[in-house]
Amino acid sequence: MSRPLVISGSVLLVDADAEPLRDAALLVRDGAIAAVGPAGELRASVPEAQDGGHHDVLLPGLIDAHSHARRTPLAAHGIGGGPLERFLVALAEATPLDPRDEALRSGADGLATGITATQALVHDFGDEDAYAASARAVLDGYGASGARAALALGLTDRDEWGPDDVDAPARGIAPERFAEVAGGLLGRRVGRATIDAVGPVAPQWCSDRALAAIAAAGARRIHAHLLESPRQRLLADVAGDPLARLDGAGLLGPATSLAHGVWLADDDVARLAASGAVLVHNPGSNELIGVGRLPLRERLDAGLRVAFGCDSHLPTDPPDAFAELRRAIAVAAARGTVVSAREALRMAWAGGAAALVRDDLGRLAVGARADVVALRLPAALGAADPRTTVVTEADRDAVARTWVDGELVFPWPATVAEAVDAAASRASERLALDAAGRTARRGATAETWSRVDGAWRRLAERAGRSEPGVEVRG
Repeated sequence: MSRPLVISGSVLLVDADAEPLRDAALLVRDGAIAAVGPAGELRASVPEAQDGGHHDVLLPGLIDAHSHARRTPLAAHGIGGGPLERFLVALAEATPLDPRDEALRSGADGLATGITATQALVHDFGDEDAYAASARAVLDGYGASGARAALALGLTDRDEWGPDDVDAPARGIAPERFAEVAGGLLGRRVGRATIDAVGPVAPQWCSDRALAAIAAAGARRIHAHLLESPRQRLLADVAGDPLARLDGAGLLGPATSLAHGVWLADDDVARLAASGAVLVHNPGSNELIGVGRLPLRERLDAGLRVAFGCDSHLPTDPPDAFAELRRAIAVAAARGTVVSAREALRMAWAGGAAALVRDDLGRLAVGARADVVALRLPAALGAADPRTTVVTEADRDAVARTWVDGELVFPWPATVAEAVDAAASRASERLALDAAGRTARRGATAETWSRVDGAWRRLAERAGRSEPGVEVRG
């Protein structure tokens, strides 16, 4: 049993809704919060405790509920924005990087910006051995970073680029084999990283037999993309309701989280709210890929549980989770609506905990895991509502310390810092060596995109719709 730990702050945020505490402290025992109370009294009551220091603000660790376990910006590969369907084709241009290195850097950089837990969707177009090796590498990378991570194993067996398998990438796993492959990976754990979910990468990219195979894997959670772009909305209207297919396969419920959902129809929203599923909002990624603005205010008012995600694809490099919270508020404002700082924090705390099906995360209360972020933020000390100040004023440079399970994980221990630097150097070297390869692949994907784009335009014509690839929601 480790020594207890006391961490104190001038301001302590329990969660998004409780009134902030002043000059308060946390007592941590065996990775969980054992007591919360006045700093002086708590320190005096446990004189043998380790001292975690006194900080301006203590808050629960943020939860990134949708990631792809990447850290190297896609811009470094020469890959730009949308429309989404062109972006997906362009991903084939990217330089293959070590998935362990990318996950290690993703987890460590998350800790530096206050993200203590990440949900990452993992899938691979290789054969069964390649798929399993990739999943284990991502698990190992997050485990080595010290971060908490929950990995979801994704499956597709339909075209991810166009509406009719015009240029579908080859896949190495037949749907009938997925349950067995996933069964050999579910429950694996390295450090604080675990594989505990499965899902269709997106339901429109899965046949009914693939959805049945995903359900047969028997995971505790489901995670997927859903209705991210206007062209995906068109395909749903023409070819079938993706939510109905998820529901029919037994993949829609309170343990389901769905990323993006920018193009949900009103009846989709009502069905999601009734199911208890969680929608994951990715404001920066939505902006970069040009899929439109999520009607966040309307989603919240409809009773949807909403989480927050970075999608491994942000306008800021290095990633800044606080800037993304502000972006979520700004996106709502651009639609003429208001989302408060407390609601943004609720997405990053309670919403993220719901997506991970972990009621012991996203709050600093007795019984919760001791995932704690300390900020240098003097402006919050005299603020009437420090929660608003955290959202409007904090950035990654304000993060002084981060603990996960009561263990100090940022500033990174020397071994982690060295591993992160080495991984970054390897990525830079591989990018430089592969410059000519990316140029050649770019030529090939340009030809592919011409065919894929033509297929989407023909679908729009057959449906009697205006070309949806240039619409902007909101």
